[in-house]
Amino acid sequence: MPTLPPLREELTLHPGPRGDGGFPTWTLHDPAAGRFFRLGWPEFEILSRWELDSAQAIADAIDRETTLRVTPAEVDALHDHLQRNHLLRPQTEGDRQRFLELQKRARPQLAKWLLHHYLFLRIPLWHPDPFLQRLLPGIPWLFTRGFAWVVLTLTVLGLGLVIRQWEAFQATFLHFFDPLGMVAWGGALLTGKMLHELGHALTARHFGCRVPSMGVALLVMWPVFYTETSEAWKLASRRERLAVGGAGMAAELILAGLAACLWSFLEDGPMRGAAFLLASSTWIVTLTVNLNPLMRFDGYFLLADALDLPNLQERAFAMGRWKLREWLFGWGHPPPEPAPAGRAAFLIAFAWVVWCYRFFLFAGIALLVYHFFFKLLGLFLFLVEIGWFILRPVGREIMAWHRLRAGLRWNRNLVITLSSGMALLVWSLTPARFPGVVAPAVLQAGAHTVIHAPTAALVTRFPVRTGQEVTLGESLIEFDDPELRYRMESVTRTITLLRWELEALGVDAPEPGKNRERAPAVVEQELTTALAEQRFVAGELEKLRVSAPFAGTVVERAEGIAPGDRVAAGEAMLTLIDPQTPLIKGYVAGRDLAGVTPGMTAIFHPNDPAAAPLPGRVLRKDPAPIRLLPDPELDARHGGGVPVRGEHMEKQRVEGSFHRVDLTPDAPIPVGQVTRGVMTFPSSPERPLIRLWNTLLEIFHREGGF
Repeated sequence: MPTLPPLREELTLHPGPRGDGGFPTWTLHDPAAGRFFRLGWPEFEILSRWELDSAQAIADAIDRETTLRVTPAEVDALHDHLQRNHLLRPQTEGDRQRFLELQKRARPQLAKWLLHHYLFLRIPLWHPDPFLQRLLPGIPWLFTRGFAWVVLTLTVLGLGLVIRQWEAFQATFLHFFDPLGMVAWGGALLTGKMLHELGHALTARHFGCRVPSMGVALLVMWPVFYTETSEAWKLASRRERLAVGGAGMAAELILAGLAACLWSFLEDGPMRGAAFLLASSTWIVTLTVNLNPLMRFDGYFLLADALDLPNLQERAFAMGRWKLREWLFGWGHPPPEPAPAGRAAFLIAFAWVVWCYRFFLFAGIALLVYHFFFKLLGLFLFLVEIGWFILRPVGREIMAWHRLRAGLRWNRNLVITLSSGMALLVWSLTPARFPGVVAPAVLQAGAHTVIHAPTAALVTRFPVRTGQEVTLGESLIEFDDPELRYRMESVTRTITLLRWELEALGVDAPEPGKNRERAPAVVEQELTTALAEQRFVAGELEKLRVSAPFAGTVVERAEGIAPGDRVAAGEAMLTLIDPQTPLIKGYVAGRDLAGVTPGMTAIFHPNDPAAAPLPGRVLRKDPAPIRLLPDPELDARHGGGVPVRGEHMEKQRVEGSFHRVDLTPDAPIPVGQVTRGVMTFPSSPERPLIRLWNTLLEIFHREGGF
């Protein structure tokens, strides 16, 4: 066997914590890549004899000199691991070319880099190591028990003082609603987060770890501070690694305790509000986010160190995938690592919980980026997020199943998996009854109108009252507009003068040698224009007398309006309905429209639980979706069921595909005010797979409109 290539010269080996059974471990540090590898006793013994000629020689030497039994295959496996992670020094030109090729493959492409870093991007701002080295000799008391007891005493004192003034403590929140309060809030939050990161950095440096950078990370475009403390993996003491991981939260808890004590001695104002914030909310948010072990924050590393499970997530994922494959197909493969039953169960459970958490997290992030950016970019990022972070891992696992298909043997798990899959396919293609179609709707009079003021005018007569019945053509309101009256009088005088002038031009003969001052054609043109204006003004004056367009009942009248009052143009004056012609008007989503046909039965359920359901039949349905919502009662922002975008009625665009469907009640009932509710239709058998496809098309249609 050829000589093994040497390790890279800059690699360093550090003692690690005790492993399972009390066996020693070591940590191999790659400073160029900033990575750490945990080595067990066999790996350490192999690397200690790496200068021997071959894997066989290394295995024989370990067998002679230690109680371990190592095979050449284990040496070759370690060699492959070192080579994959670029820990060996290239020997030949071919090795160097392969090393460069591996580096090129490991270097992320621009598209892949953007894909990963638009969600999380680190921006280093400061190299704090020299500052920390100068600072640490002056603050050794921070890491003493005496300091911990002093902080604990002040925290208990502060909590006691806060409890005695609990009502005043709660009232401090009101100071955040003025400009100084907002500045104090921002300053307190910034102070807490900076102290959090400084706690990590000081503790890591206290235990001899280098802190290469501190800065800002953009987490889904939200800025957060970060501190690079990856060298904590060099620490052999588990207690020291836990101290580094928990130092940030400990620093904020210390600050919260001191702020609670300080709050009792400050005067009301922004500073007291900042102390209140530090004592009440920032540390709660910090613990909630940072203690979450399902993301790679402080809580994850604390859990990994507490259980002494380096690379916890990767090991758990490997164990979870193995267990999933065994449950589905029963390949009989050995687990990716030997582990006691309790630890294996924990790793499997942890992996599946993280997968579920990540599914909902990435789906939520996808929706967030979709709504955060403009629609075209948001839709692209949404598809990228779903495709890369959710569908891609699923696809890779399915491809792994495909590669392993040669090892499939008939067994109980495989039979259960195939039977379940076939049953699911048959069910998806079998017509089934789903819950009936439900659509937002209103019950109102079929003849329904709102009378508005035609222009800014004076009210001269307003005789009708709420509840009054009126006949067709009956006068409802009379207005007066002095400007229009003056304009009518003016144009009437102009017409009279022009007619006189036109008659005079036809009788009088011009004097010899003189031209007429105005030609008859010019006067006739002016007369035509004046007559047109007279007709227009007469039409506007006619609008000032509003008559009933149909016989009905006044159900709503503007309050406080009396003769002599001036109203604005378009102001609602009264609502007139015909209570004897009820109509139920609803809006059905496009995916459900195929199940609605004219003549079919439906039921209207008012929102009022005391009101009885009203059966009816479909009168008509519109094949074209509505663009503007004519019934503001059904606006989803006001408790209705139709999503609408826009503030003004003329700009309230409906989001999605909704079609108007009208019902006529089976029994004639009098209708008063508009009643909001839902209409339900009986469902017809539908294949689940087709229903899912129609739902996806509906979502695409709704969100694809630019």
